[in-house]
Amino acid sequence: ADIAALKLKAMAEDKVGASWNKFEDEFGVQQLVWQSVMLTKTKTSDRSAFQSQIDAIKAKFDDILSMKSTSADNALLALEQLLSQNDGPIDIVNKSTFDAGNDVLKQNRLATPRYELAEKLANAHIPASLPQSAADRKATEVLVEACEIKEPQLARSVRQALLLPIPAHLGAPVTAKKTPSTMTAVSSKRSSSTGVLGAKPSRKLSEAPPFQPASRGEPLVRIKDSI
Repeated sequence: ADIAALKLKAMAEDKVGASWNKFEDEFGVQQLVWQSVMLTKTKTSDRSAFQSQIDAIKAKFDDILSMKSTSADNALLALEQLLSQNDGPIDIVNKSTFDAGNDVLKQNRLATPRYELAEKLANAHIPASLPQSAADRKATEVLVEACEIKEPQLARSVRQALLLPIPAHLGAPVTAKKTPSTMTAVSSKRSSSTGVLGAKPSRKLSEAPPFQPASRGEPLVRIKDSI
C-alpha cells in the first residue's frame, strides 16, 4: 500500500508537469507554423491582418505561461477561459496545441483525487481507515475510478489494498509461489549418492563376511609339528 501511495503521488506530480511541458512545446511549434503561414501572405493587408491575430493570441498564451510560475490556479483559469471560447481548434491555433491545453486542465483536475487516494493508501494499514460499509466501499470505488489509473498493476494493487473488487481485465492478485526448502532439496540430492550419510549401504558391502583375525595358537602348532 505504501508503494502504491508513493506511485500515485508521483503520478499526480509528474503528469501535471509533463502536461505543461507538452503545452509549451506545442506552443513553440505553433509559432513556427505562424512564421511559415506568414511567408505565404503576399498582400500587405493580409500580412498585417494575420500578424494582428498572431499578436493577440500569442499575448494570451504568454500570459498563461508567465502566470504558471507565480500562480498555477490563475494560469489554469486563464487557460480554461481561452479554450472555452472555442469548441475546438481554430484557424490560428492548431489541434495539437489545443489538445495539449486541454490535457493541462485534465491532469490538474486529476491531481486532487490522486492525492486523496494516496492518503487513503498511506493509512491502509489501519483497519479503521478501510471502507467498512457498502456506502464507504462505493465512495472509495468512485474515488479510484476518478483517478483514471491506466497502469494495470498499480490499479490492481490499489484495489487490493483497499479491499475493493478487482475487475477481470486487471487479472488476479499476484501471490508468492511456495518453493521447496533448500535443506530438503540438498538432502534429497545427497541421498542419491553412495556413501553419504542417510543413503542406503551397498548390497555387496552389507553381504560381505566379517573380518576374522588369525588365531594366536596357530604358530605354536606348526613349531610342535616340526619337532
